[in-house]
Amino acid sequence: MSTLQSALCFTIVFFIVMYCIAVGPILFIRADSNARLFALYKNNLVKNKDVICTDTIEYGSATADTVYCSAERLQYIIYAITDSVKIVVREVKSF
Repeated sequence: MSTLQSALCFTIVFFIVMYCIAVGPILFIRADSNARLFALYKNNLVKNKDVICTDTIEYGSATADTVYCSAERLQYIIYAITDSVKIVVREVKSF
């Protein structure tokens, strides 16, 4: 390998390594905030008593708007609506 190739390779590798070292802490902070927001979201989802509700969760300087949905309650509402429609259709057909 010639001196020019070595100098170019060293410069490119040096800048890549320095970039990774400089960006690493920022990426760690962002990943930490996202992980904590996700954990708070999961905890609030378990505590949810409504069929659908919206909320804002905050951790440090990070905030996230969330929508919580209780699948079981939503399923019961859908069953009630479909049963009501079936009853109405059956009664209309009987006339």
